Amino acid sequence: MNPFGGMGIEPSAGVDKKPALVFTWLKNQKPSRRFAKSFCLQPYRQLTTLAIQMAFEYAEHTCMRREWWMSISKGSRALLLNRVAMANEAASVPPEEFLSFEFPIDDWKCRSIEFVK
Repeated sequence: MNPFGGMGIEPSAGVDKKPALVFTWLKNQKPSRRFAKSFCLQPYRQLTTLAIQMAFEYAEHTCMRREWWMSISKGSRALLLNRVAMANEAASVPPEEFLSFEFPIDDWKCRSIEFVK
């Protein structure tokens, strides 16, 4: 059973057309809440890259603007596609370092984090 099965990750247009990342889950899904809280404890300068990696590795449908995709380096695009392939290999367990921050892919200048009920 996937404890995060009901968790949604929604990058959207936020305040002043700046990106916003919204985690959603049903009220009683404590693992999803713990995950969101632990995500928010990461250094602000790493949050954009961690959000991008998470979207590519765990989200069933990931969409982005072509302009953004082409604006990141060819190496970053290859890294993300490799992470998707690795995350989708059902028979393999990724190495521990796979789950960590490697290098910045982008920086959306995180300004605040807010939990809303």
